[in-house]
Amino acid sequence: MFTTVDTDGSGFIEFNEFLEILKNRESESKIFEFFKSLTKGKLIKDANLLPFTLVVNNYRRKMLIDAVTSDEPERKNKGEKVMKAYISSLKSDR
Repeated sequence: MFTTVDTDGSGFIEFNEFLEILKNRESESKIFEFFKSLTKGKLIKDANLLPFTLVVNNYRRKMLIDAVTSDEPERKNKGEKVMKAYISSLKSDR
């Protein structure tokens, strides 16, 4: 299930891959159902204390800041990937 959405083989579900999961919305997709349940707070005890959407937004902000300010090439590259995916998602929402 994981390898089907980890399109770049990095071992992580990066922001752009996460957006693709949510965009596809295949009713049969187990990974979509997992993230849907996660975003609705159904999988984590006390999810109302720290909603998943807040965690995702915080992570995205951190990665965007890294894209602009980090001196470490790896962190900067990861941040730039998130920034490109976020810009793409904003354009597709118009």
